[in-house]
Amino acid sequence: MNPNACEPPNLSAASVTAEFLPLRPPPTDGWEICPGKTGAVEKQPFILVVDDDATTRLVARGMLESCGCRVAECADGAEALAAFEREAPDLILLDVMMPGLDGFATCEAIRRLPAGTHVPVLMVTGLNDVGSIHRAFEAGATDFDTKPLNPAVLEHRIRYILRNSRATRKLAESEAILANAQRLARLGS
Repeated sequence: MNPNACEPPNLSAASVTAEFLPLRPPPTDGWEICPGKTGAVEKQPFILVVDDDATTRLVARGMLESCGCRVAECADGAEALAAFEREAPDLILLDVMMPGLDGFATCEAIRRLPAGTHVPVLMVTGLNDVGSIHRAFEAGATDFDTKPLNPAVLEHRIRYILRNSRATRKLAESEAILANAQRLARLGS
């Protein structure tokens, strides 16, 4: 085969990831998005990717799996709600514009579920108007990003969101332990 010949690009998740993600040093922020690279990982993050566009799901899956995340995909909001209740993801990457239940309504529905009050939701869309951004946060989004997704920026955003989520969860656990200890102290006095 002629090495100078033009060939169609290979759009597998691994090739997309290898081509667009630069080599980077391992993160040092506790809950890493790249488990196993530094050895200090608590668990492998599980991310639910919700987008009606198969190519966007493929690119997101490739980037996230290359960083050691487990990924589940859904093509619409109704599928996402069922998967959320079944799978309990650590983070949801949610497209805004989808047929049927759009991302805004899906985010609102997730926030109404008992397990959905604290799970981070990163909404992504081709819409870049201020109204869509406000609506996303009013629906309960943790963060908002526009398409096309920049894999390097997305990785850092997800790492930050997961680290913040972990810290918030640990704080809530510590507050519950403290409240219980104070209650027991009052009983003993």
